[in-house]
Amino acid sequence: MIKILAITQFLLLLSSVMILGKSTFSAQLASFPSTEYRLVYQQNMLNAYRGEVLAEGKSDINGKFSVSFSITSPQPLLLFIGNQFFKIWFTPEASLHFKEAEGRFEFNGTNALENKFLFDTRLMQPYTVNPVATSTHFEPDSQITYLAQLEKERWQQYRNTIAHQNVSPIFQSFVTGEINGFTFLQKSQYPQRFIYMTKTLRIEDIPENYYVFWKEFQLLDDATPSDIYHQSLQAFIEFKAKSKVGHSADMNSLYQTEFALMDSLLKGRPLTLQRQKAEAIRFLIQYTDLNELSQKAIRTLYNNFPSSPYVVFLEKEWRKKTKTMLSSPSFRLRDSQGNLVDSKDLKGKVVYIDFWGSWCQPCIALMPSSEKLQQKFKNQPVVFLFINFHDSKEKWLKTLQQRQLTGLHLKAEKENEAYFQEVFGIGEGFPRYALLDREGKLQSTAAPRPDSPEIVPLLEKFIKDEQQLSEK
Repeated sequence: MIKILAITQFLLLLSSVMILGKSTFSAQLASFPSTEYRLVYQQNMLNAYRGEVLAEGKSDINGKFSVSFSITSPQPLLLFIGNQFFKIWFTPEASLHFKEAEGRFEFNGTNALENKFLFDTRLMQPYTVNPVATSTHFEPDSQITYLAQLEKERWQQYRNTIAHQNVSPIFQSFVTGEINGFTFLQKSQYPQRFIYMTKTLRIEDIPENYYVFWKEFQLLDDATPSDIYHQSLQAFIEFKAKSKVGHSADMNSLYQTEFALMDSLLKGRPLTLQRQKAEAIRFLIQYTDLNELSQKAIRTLYNNFPSSPYVVFLEKEWRKKTKTMLSSPSFRLRDSQGNLVDSKDLKGKVVYIDFWGSWCQPCIALMPSSEKLQQKFKNQPVVFLFINFHDSKEKWLKTLQQRQLTGLHLKAEKENEAYFQEVFGIGEGFPRYALLDREGKLQSTAAPRPDSPEIVPLLEKFIKDEQQLSEK
């Protein structure tokens, strides 16, 4: 008996040594039996926002699973399971048990206090919070009041539950970023719903005092691990830049102003400055044709932060973009009648490509603008090519018929996606527009939207350039 006890103690000691330095996470989620899960951290542009995987697997028939992993600093992790995700807080060498019972959730372990707060305030599942007071019409006062009340309730819960507990300063900074960042970001995005989605609001109709809330925005610690804080900071910088140059300023002026503001506002916050600049440069590369500004911004980032991983990533993205420019894309897709259309057959005309899907609300919202653009260039050597992705054939044809969409419509299949990602970068999000000249060469993978004031002169330029070339 003594010998068995000694062996048992030895095995327990061995087990503790094996997990020394590791955090452990176990869950019992009745709503997710036999469900695949994935635990990730550090979602950013360097990993295409997929995050670095700490653990993955499948829960048992009772929704149970357990994992151990190593992290070097306190930070939020994301648990993806089924069609949901949970934002949970972990510290190195900590433990957490997450249990769902009769529709309630319980937390136990060294990180239980923080995670119970995140769950109770719905910061753990931010998508469960309705971000607007009303989505049918623009009511700025109601929206401000609604978000102010939500923020007040969250801070009250913080004071009542964990303000006087032994939580780390980094968690306090994270909570501040999550609560305040959500409020600022939703206030900022609210008018955009009606300007760009429903198109029932003009910029000039927004009350002059609506954006006064930005006066309360405060910068947080450089190491704040709150993604929503960084998103709200990005919106704040954009607001400050537009206030300086005006809403009608060209993209080049706007981004030069943003870069200058970043240098000024984020002085002394090198981590935040790198992240904000890298996000802006990535946008320039993938969604604009401001090549000179993009190259200059990458060089400046390198000069200031030569060892930054963002520099390597952005240089790689730049090489990918320039590799495809002036190439001659070649693809064959079927139209709505089932006929194969070869891109080579479009040579001789300027081709404006719209990558879209019926599931993409901004894509659908811009279709009336595309129709107007087609009417303007009627009888001109321009083809308006619409390439559908991720829809079933039935859904695609039904959308074409219901919305009476004109132009040349082609359907891309699953096997076509890799090519269009490599050449046109469709994986960066929809809607997306591209432009081929009359020789079939790719001139832009980030062409202006059909409602942009820049698209008409751009199309006219390529029509005129090619006509002059043929006359010579």
